[in-house]
Amino acid sequence: MKVRQAYFALISLNLLFIYSLDPSTIVLAINAGGSAYTSSFGFSYSSDLYYTSGSKDSTLPGLNIAHTVNQYIYQSERWDLVTWGYDLPISTDGTYVLILQFAEIYYNIINYRVFTVKIGDYVVTNNLDLYATVGEFTAYDIFTTFTLSSNTVLISGNTVSGAYSGGKLLVRFYLVAENPKLSGIVLVSGDCSVADYCNMCYQARCLACNVATLTCATCITNASTINGVCQCNLGTYWATGTRECAFCDKLCSSCSDMFYCTACLGTNMLVSNVCLRACPYGFGASCASVSSAVIDQNFANYFYGAYGLFQTGTSSSSYYFFNNPEAVDPIPAKNRGLYFSGSSYLQTTSTIYISLNFSIGLWVWILSGSGDILTNSSGYKITISANGAMTIVLEDKTESMTTITTATLNPSNSAWVYISFIISFSASTSSSTISPYLNNSPQTSTTANGYIYRDAVNNYIFLGKSSSSNFLGYIYQFTLWNVAVSNFNAQYLNQICGRGAIASCLWTCPLSQWMNGITPTNCNSCANGCVRNASCNVCNDPLCSVCAGFLAGLCTQCNIGYYLDLTSNTCLSCDYSCKTCTSSTSGDCIICASGFYMYLGWCISKCPDGLIESGSLCVEKDPFIFYLSFNTLEGVVFDKQSKIPALTGNSTTFYPNYDDFDPIAALYRGFYFNGVNSLMHLPIYPGYSSPVLSFGYSFTFSIWVNTESGFGTILSKQDLLYNPIFSLQLSAGVAVVSLNFKSSGLASFYYLQNLEFYVWNHIAFTAEYTSLKETKMTFYLNGIQANELDFGSDYFKDTKTDITFTLGAEKDLSGYKNYFKGFIYDIKGYNSVKSISALALPAVQCNENCKACPANGVCIPNCLISQYWIGPEYNKCSKCSSGCFSCRDSSKFCNLCDNQKCASCYDFTGDSCLECVSGTSNATNCQCDYGLAWNSSSGICEACHQWQYKANDSCYDCSPLCAQCDSKNKCTWCINNAVLNSGSCACSPGYIGITECTFIPFNVSLVVNKNNTLVLAFSDILKKDLLNHDQIMIQIHNNKIQSWSISQVSSKEYLISCNFDGGISKGTTIIVCFINSTSIVSISGGVIHEDYLSGSLYESLTSEEQEVAQIQNQVSSGVKVLVGTSVALAMLNPNPSALWTILNTIQFISYIPYANYPLTDKISAFFKSIGDFNLVPNIFLLFIDKNQSNPPYYQARKYGYDSLLLLVNVGNDITALCCVITAIPIVYFFSKCSQGFIGKKFKKLLREYKFSTFLRFWIVWYLEIGFASIIGVLSTENYEILENPLNISNYFICWFFIVIII
Repeated sequence: MKVRQAYFALISLNLLFIYSLDPSTIVLAINAGGSAYTSSFGFSYSSDLYYTSGSKDSTLPGLNIAHTVNQYIYQSERWDLVTWGYDLPISTDGTYVLILQFAEIYYNIINYRVFTVKIGDYVVTNNLDLYATVGEFTAYDIFTTFTLSSNTVLISGNTVSGAYSGGKLLVRFYLVAENPKLSGIVLVSGDCSVADYCNMCYQARCLACNVATLTCATCITNASTINGVCQCNLGTYWATGTRECAFCDKLCSSCSDMFYCTACLGTNMLVSNVCLRACPYGFGASCASVSSAVIDQNFANYFYGAYGLFQTGTSSSSYYFFNNPEAVDPIPAKNRGLYFSGSSYLQTTSTIYISLNFSIGLWVWILSGSGDILTNSSGYKITISANGAMTIVLEDKTESMTTITTATLNPSNSAWVYISFIISFSASTSSSTISPYLNNSPQTSTTANGYIYRDAVNNYIFLGKSSSSNFLGYIYQFTLWNVAVSNFNAQYLNQICGRGAIASCLWTCPLSQWMNGITPTNCNSCANGCVRNASCNVCNDPLCSVCAGFLAGLCTQCNIGYYLDLTSNTCLSCDYSCKTCTSSTSGDCIICASGFYMYLGWCISKCPDGLIESGSLCVEKDPFIFYLSFNTLEGVVFDKQSKIPALTGNSTTFYPNYDDFDPIAALYRGFYFNGVNSLMHLPIYPGYSSPVLSFGYSFTFSIWVNTESGFGTILSKQDLLYNPIFSLQLSAGVAVVSLNFKSSGLASFYYLQNLEFYVWNHIAFTAEYTSLKETKMTFYLNGIQANELDFGSDYFKDTKTDITFTLGAEKDLSGYKNYFKGFIYDIKGYNSVKSISALALPAVQCNENCKACPANGVCIPNCLISQYWIGPEYNKCSKCSSGCFSCRDSSKFCNLCDNQKCASCYDFTGDSCLECVSGTSNATNCQCDYGLAWNSSSGICEACHQWQYKANDSCYDCSPLCAQCDSKNKCTWCINNAVLNSGSCACSPGYIGITECTFIPFNVSLVVNKNNTLVLAFSDILKKDLLNHDQIMIQIHNNKIQSWSISQVSSKEYLISCNFDGGISKGTTIIVCFINSTSIVSISGGVIHEDYLSGSLYESLTSEEQEVAQIQNQVSSGVKVLVGTSVALAMLNPNPSALWTILNTIQFISYIPYANYPLTDKISAFFKSIGDFNLVPNIFLLFIDKNQSNPPYYQARKYGYDSLLLLVNVGNDITALCCVITAIPIVYFFSKCSQGFIGKKFKKLLREYKFSTFLRFWIVWYLEIGFASIIGVLSTENYEILENPLNISNYFICWFFIVIII
């Protein structure tokens, strides 16, 4: 008999026993410390169980265990620090072999792990040291044969106590050193090496063996000896039924059964111990099987080009609806899935490898019993026909094919049906079974033994397409499992409806109809079906033009004028400006409505300035929309980009006739605003309603200012209620920008830096409306970024209507206020975001040390308004003339025009004249009129002065000393004291100078000595002595000089002695005439300018004349005594007739010489002296200068009349007559006196006065007055009557008295 218990230390014995066991003899197998495992020999190990205690180590797959093909068992272990064991259940009496499996996988030191194993009291192994016995990582098995009989364990015929209790075999492990352990337990029923073939050879694959030595001499076919043991060759397996080493499946490299592979050839995959050509679809990277469906595709109510893995027709980019469908594309049908027309189909977009076990389910409405519902491409290995039959191609282990077709199911063509199949492979029988189902009811199955379904590697699944006949009908759902499912209840009963079979809620009307409730209703000529009356629109929302399916909430594009609201999944109305949109606001338009244009995502009725309308878009043309440069002198300034008119003040009048509200023009510095009332208007204002400056959502604003105050409004655009829309102000020296945003309203932004006064500052800011529809504001001061603000989704909303736009102030109900004081140079606006470097440069980049400068790098001249720039430095200025508030030069006329002959001009250049000054013509160059020339001093065109000549429309002074000339070098007249000689002037003799002839002081005086000698006294020494009679002539009345002589008495004096012819009366005038005064020259060059000198001679009488004079004196004295005595006596006598008699007598006697009697000089002198007295003064000499009149004729002078004036000659008599006449009313007054004495006296006097006084007085004096009147008339005839107004009046007075006397 065989030994029933053996202790083998050699691995060969281990192989002998283990590989000789028939799996059917295995009672139990436990993987100690590990999980369940199927050995390479066909029996299975359970996971660890039946242990009493201990710990386990997890499976360590990286360990390579020697001397075993089942390494997995030895890679885990159970161990404990104390005694532990297994209680193995055995309920049947019999003989058993207990195999304990060990391997040292932890220690590599001898005597480190030592333990003892017992069954009850039986010692299986004592002091076992695995490392010392077989080494590390080496399999080591111990076999013990025992018999169980009536709850008693026998080993080698001996009863073992403590080995069996409660139906369990008790195995224990005892600690000697370190931790007792175990890797596996196998309990085998029987006592033969091979259970059903008990020969003496322990090796079943051995044909002949040495029984004594238990070694094999010859192995069976396809088996070879390995370490003395016969084993099936690689690629074969032990077929227990035929007891042979049969060939494995053709895809296997090793196996334990026909299709039960342990390894596969090449790239084949081991799946469920079967080699497949690829890992089944859906199994994942580890190729582990999954029980759920790998494809579960519903085709209901959605419009896709790709339904999961399936694409429509040849391309997923074309499909029904709305996406250019192909003729081969199936048509979505509401509540019916996809409609297959007999030519349309679906196909997977990738290969689908179907496993050996798989299940397929289809919800279909079959309209024709012919055609194929499903195929896969490579050789059509699976086909499901419209009649319900499945055709499937199977293969055996040699890859020989066989085709199996199941029985037809003949499903109804008037109702929805669920067709399904389960294909399962049995490893125990190596057979495949095809089980069809119709509406979840099993149909006749078909089994193919020795065959398996193995898919081709590059197979695609097609729905509705085959090589022979395509499908006509509807497919609602397709499901594929790569396992054999147990049933289809879930798919059939509760997929969608929730109340039973899915067919109960699917439509059963053709494509040409729709279900109106429960009533099929015809479509109106809709080739691809419909879902409502009178419309082929297949979307749930009739306002939807494009959708992804029939259900609500699947709209992807609405009708024109509507948008898809993602919250409610409905089509809502767009803004009226939108043709298509994404929301109800005009800012979410996709395409604009007619009359509107797309601008930065918004539809607007008019493109912003600088953009043009192109189709439905606002396209940038020139974003530079506004450039207001104040280098003009016009009352309306047009910006250079858009011709927007800016009105100065409140009228079009401007320079030089400013109105009260005008800014002041300043050359090179723009306009000056005075901070009191200066302002400008931009449209809208009376007379100009357009164009209006308006900015878009993205814009740039730039302005150059030179402020003199920290407060004021530079620019303000307001609505009609004066609410700000856009403004730029100064507050405490800080620039403040205010913008009216669409949603949030007015927002003000403060610059972070202060502006400097009296220097040029550049202020700029940009509003950038981004692609995210957010506004970002950036602010710049003097070419440097000041700050930046994000304003979110809001944007600046400008307007062109109902506005007031002001420069230099802002407006409210009371009028204008907050005036700006300073200069504005220019303003620029862009409807785009402009780089700051194109607008202004910081100080470091300027040509001088100004605060900032324009992009050309040149500083703007910086002068006060009362100054003008002279350059070349930007701040080199000079003061204007007094009275000039602004000027371009030092001229006192304050003219800003380049041509000073221009009265008004439209800018500062030379060809901008509008009106010339008076006296000019031709506004192009303002030439002075003919005969006139420009006088820069007076500022008018006028005739040139006498001392000027005209050339090039200007007057030029003649050469020095010229009083009049034709040109610079041709004088025609000289100034005073200069003489002309050959067109040139020189100072006259006695004068000196370059520009004027200054008198050289040189004069002469005449002195008359008492002896009537004459002395000529010169102020300077004569250049030539004055000794010739040809230079001097002496004149005296009646030529009484017989001869004269001259002699020099000193260097400057000459004495003239005269011999007179007769006597000389006192005061007789003597005249010294200079025949050629210019010839009398001093040594200094002076000449005398007197033509003559006069003097009065002393009296020098002849002896006869002395006698006559003596007679006149004596007679005159006697007459005066006589008259005086007569006057005195007359006052004593009331009757003055005696006095009148005396006076008349004297008067008549004095007139005797007037008669033409031959009297001697002595007698004439006697009679003339009698009348030479005057008792009354001449009052008229107080008013008349007798020297202003001419002397009378000679005879009158002879008789003592010095003047021809009547009032001079007889003024004494007229004065006396006036006194007599004046006395009459006085006498008359006193004659009326009530006092008797006085009254009587004056009455008598009155009678005497009238006749004795007045008449006698008249008789006395009328001759005197008459003679004087006759002399006045006769003397006047010798002179021009119009020569002297005094002579004219005297002439008529004389005639008046002559007429009275006559």
